[in-house]
Amino acid sequence: MKAQSQRRLRQVHLWLGLFFAPTILFFALSGSVQALGFQDRNAGYRPPEWISVIASVHKHGYLRRPDAQRTATPAKPAADAAPKQAKRAFPNAFSLFAALLGLLLAVATALGIWIGLLNRRDRRTSILLLAGGTVLPLLLLLA
Repeated sequence: MKAQSQRRLRQVHLWLGLFFAPTILFFALSGSVQALGFQDRNAGYRPPEWISVIASVHKHGYLRRPDAQRTATPAKPAADAAPKQAKRAFPNAFSLFAALLGLLLAVATALGIWIGLLNRRDRRTSILLLAGGTVLPLLLLLA
């Protein structure tokens, strides 16, 4: 492969990487949370709202509206009933591996963003691609 073709290929790789980096970061981190089962509702455990929202986006591709969810939840149990303690199973070895994979993918993506922004000649283009890769998925999600 000629040097000019290699340069062009590296440039396209940089552009695609910067554009998709925000989405890769989101899915890597939300996948780690899901691999550990933090979004699962068990007896007595209700995940924080932000975990439920990112799990909905990661798994179903839509933004679950917290207000609509709250109105659909069943009534709280009677006050005299003893609260059950949530027994969460410890994640298995593969789940731990998948969570670590997601975290390391997020770190590698963040390093790629940093490297992509180091080039002063193309910094404006890099910032625009990064911003576009952040805004477009948000617009699609909110549409």
